[in-house]
Amino acid sequence: ENPMTIQVGQGYVEPGFKAVDACDGDLTEAVLAAGTVSKYTAGTYTISCTAQYSTDETLTATKEITVEEGKAPVAAFDILNNELPAGDRFSFINRSQGDGCTYQWSMPGAEVEQTSGTNATALYPRTGTFSVTLTVSNPFGTSSVTHEVTVKESAPEARFDISQTEIMLGDTIQLIDN
Repeated sequence: ENPMTIQVGQGYVEPGFKAVDACDGDLTEAVLAAGTVSKYTAGTYTISCTAQYSTDETLTATKEITVEEGKAPVAAFDILNNELPAGDRFSFINRSQGDGCTYQWSMPGAEVEQTSGTNATALYPRTGTFSVTLTVSNPFGTSSVTHEVTVKESAPEARFDISQTEIMLGDTIQLIDN
């Protein structure tokens, strides 16, 4: 590919070349490559490949390699439902953009307050409004975004035991509160 574009930090790997002459045949082994590409410095670099024929003639081809600054990520996430009763689990779906990213979730007040991974879930044991922050990093920068979730009172749950296991129509039973 000529020209070729790579990102800072990615490094240049020569994808290969071939030199064939009608008289001399395959000259690929005799091709000399010259030039360097810095994976740490943005810019345009030139690699020259020279083949020498048996007649002492040479043929040189050049290739341009552009090293571009990488792009910082852009943090974004969706919440499947931003209001749930206490004890229900929130789901956070990562929608961030960027290459080579790591993810850190901060969910103060949740049972697990810090986690890493592309997506996250959180369970909040008490009511209130809580912040959820996703921080996305790659070698070119860091981006964070914060959303809020609301934990509502959960409906009371009736729990009791029955005094008898067999009941006939008309029988009186006793419910024992748990």
